[in-house]
Amino acid sequence: MTGRGPLPRVDRLGAAPASLAGEDGSQIATGYAATHARARAIGLLGTRALGSEEFLWIPRCSRVHTWAMAISIACVFVDSGGVVIRIADPVPPWRIVGAHGAAGVIEGPAGFGARVRLGERLTLAA
Repeated sequence: MTGRGPLPRVDRLGAAPASLAGEDGSQIATGYAATHARARAIGLLGTRALGSEEFLWIPRCSRVHTWAMAISIACVFVDSGGVVIRIADPVPPWRIVGAHGAAGVIEGPAGFGARVRLGERLTLAA
């Protein structure tokens, strides 16, 4: 036994909840931004399930992996202006996905990608 417990979920890493809004201002989901190094490093690792309204926005990220994850996720890649440039949904465990020119990625439950469209500008509000 190592004495280490399970990885903390991102909502326990000190991030305040935020809303993800579409171009028309409608709320798409509520989740968290991984703005601190620890939150970025842990991401969704250790997450056994995501609620249909949960997401994790990882800024300054153009590629993610799902190694050792227990669930499939959706990955929505955005450019520096928040415009959706790639939707990968679902992404099963043990995969690497990315997008050339991405400045961030929004990870959500499988099926989450259907809520947005390519070219749509997304915004994050506290």
